[in-house]
Amino acid sequence: MTFAIAPVPPEKPLTWTIRADGENIYPRHLEISSEYGVFVFGWRPENFNGWAFKPGKGGATTVTWSRTPAGEILIGLVHESRPNMGPEKVWCLLGGFVEVDESPEEAQCRESQEEGGINTSGARLLPGLPVNSDRMYFVQNPHEGEGMPTFALECPIKDLVQISETRWRPRAHLIHHAKESDLYFMPWKESVLLSADALTLAGIVRLMRILL
Repeated sequence: MTFAIAPVPPEKPLTWTIRADGENIYPRHLEISSEYGVFVFGWRPENFNGWAFKPGKGGATTVTWSRTPAGEILIGLVHESRPNMGPEKVWCLLGGFVEVDESPEEAQCRESQEEGGINTSGARLLPGLPVNSDRMYFVQNPHEGEGMPTFALECPIKDLVQISETRWRPRAHLIHHAKESDLYFMPWKESVLLSADALTLAGIVRLMRILL
């Protein structure tokens, strides 16, 4: 069955207020679209009025990782600003939206370069269905390849420099832009407690399934 949002039936009350250009409107069906996807408001298949977002080409995330001489697995997370998750910086995997003219492989490489300054062109796709970043409001069928695939790239420990008991940074030769990289490597058990991002946690689980 294809997911679709219909107009709110005339006999049903409108419980959402939409404010557009300073004016309140009470639509029974609304659609906003761009190259990144389509936002739809109306009557959901679950029999209530609400909204959903159908992403365009989805996105991709990349788990950079390493292994210490003692065998401890390190996960690379970028410390970045995500205003919708609060004023403090949050710990996330490298990743983002796939542009119109990109493949997921190209997107993960571009996002890794932009966010962490690191070249992940050698990353490999991890097995498993693509991840839906919001199962309630994002319309994505993983069985049709929709969602966020996860890639992984091992960074040899010799290419990292330890800056504290539990933190490593990429050495300068790995960073390919002038901006200081906010990519840090940390023990995987710490990484899953520090990140509040569901895509990050899913990516770490996918990797650890292979490594453990």
